[in-house]
Amino acid sequence: MSYSDTIKGVLLPKIAKQEISETDTQGISKENLIHKTGLDSADVKDTAGADSPLIIINKADIEPQYLCIDETGYIPRLKAIFKDTNGAMSGPNYPKKDPIMSVYIKTGNPKFKPIACDWLITSIKTSVDEIADQYDMEKAIVYTVTAELFIPKIYDNVSKAYSSMTSRSALEKLAGDLDIGFAINDVNPADSMTWINTNRNSLEFIKHISKHAYQNEDSFFTSFIDKYYYLNFINVSEQMRFGHELNVTYDNQVDANEFGKSTILREAESTDMSESLAPMILTNKPSEKGRPLFVIKYSLSGLNGMILKNKGYRKKVYYYDHILESEDKFTSFFMNPLRTTGDNPDQALVPENEFLKAGMVKKWMNIDYGNNHREYNAAALINNHNLGELNKIKFKVETAGVNFQVVRGSALPVAIYHTAQDASDREAVTEAGFMEDKKLEEGNLRKDPILSGRYYVMGTKYTYDELNGEFPFKTEFTLGRVNWLGENNY
Repeated sequence: MSYSDTIKGVLLPKIAKQEISETDTQGISKENLIHKTGLDSADVKDTAGADSPLIIINKADIEPQYLCIDETGYIPRLKAIFKDTNGAMSGPNYPKKDPIMSVYIKTGNPKFKPIACDWLITSIKTSVDEIADQYDMEKAIVYTVTAELFIPKIYDNVSKAYSSMTSRSALEKLAGDLDIGFAINDVNPADSMTWINTNRNSLEFIKHISKHAYQNEDSFFTSFIDKYYYLNFINVSEQMRFGHELNVTYDNQVDANEFGKSTILREAESTDMSESLAPMILTNKPSEKGRPLFVIKYSLSGLNGMILKNKGYRKKVYYYDHILESEDKFTSFFMNPLRTTGDNPDQALVPENEFLKAGMVKKWMNIDYGNNHREYNAAALINNHNLGELNKIKFKVETAGVNFQVVRGSALPVAIYHTAQDASDREAVTEAGFMEDKKLEEGNLRKDPILSGRYYVMGTKYTYDELNGEFPFKTEFTLGRVNWLGENNY
């Protein structure tokens, strides 16, 4: 198994989170105030946060109608919609001094961490559904809450120098200062310098270091904070490299109803899903239905034209290099988007239109006095240009339940299949290719050559919607790559 594309935690988070609890009221009566759950029923510890998120605001339970945890930006954000049926948000329970909410979502496999976070409430909006409850307007109030992951020190202005460190070392030290964890894949930057935070908040300083991180001309980096309080520093080019072996992962429950099994039923089952392993691959193959990596919906979205308009296909950077020995200290160079190592050059997103291909954006980078690492300006161009390239075409994939197997920053293969008739209708293969694939693929299925391949996980969203009866929990992945078959394949 290859581990160079595996994201490894090298520093544990130390942030103290609020304690949340759920009362076991099953079987409680006036005669029996102390109750222990029987073997013929499910325990609260197995059901809390399973069929719906457990949300606490000011020690009051909130029953959400909708919840979305969004891991597509630099720091996780949250949106929740609920009715105040028990008065939790009215009067004294309104979060006036400490606008913090706690969220817990259970995992069916102890090999994975549950989602257990504190969130800083950034806005609360209310609306009244006059039709839903016209006789009790107070209970008809609908609250919409937005929040972001609560990291206590991250917005404090700081003036501090991280002397003689690479970008990796500086970010790890900064993570320690913030009491958050630090996770990396195969990262070996060559950018040692003194990184100075000039009275900015730490989130902006993280972005600054990541922007100027440099390893070589064939590598580019990104960073983000995940829902488990880890600062991730990712060598994206390594994740997109061909030749990685297929990784495996533990299995998990997709249907929350499985959590509600009684103790008797659990003991009667002979299999232990917590120990079973499965290939790490997203697919819509029917034989994988009911598993956490099964794709229930997918679609393409793109910003190709906007990125070509704003960033150009090529970029030119120029600056004044003060430490050059020659008299002419003016420096400039071009940058084309990187290609995935080992890919087919014909699959790169190179515009065929000559005007789009010649499109160029110039950027002045000021004066280099030699107090940064030598590739400080080049790194900003390489990282920005190639991260923009990933956003040109995005593949959005949805799975049922909360997917704990695939995390943001990782890379994995995707296999999309069609029936033979669908493949023919979509012109997914030529007639010759159709006959050749018939020997390879099982049953009546044909792999889609356009959508299948290795992707980088650019972002994740975990949603809960009580109106979705079959699977109220869903996970959406935003995937990207730079090697795509062109439009005229057939």
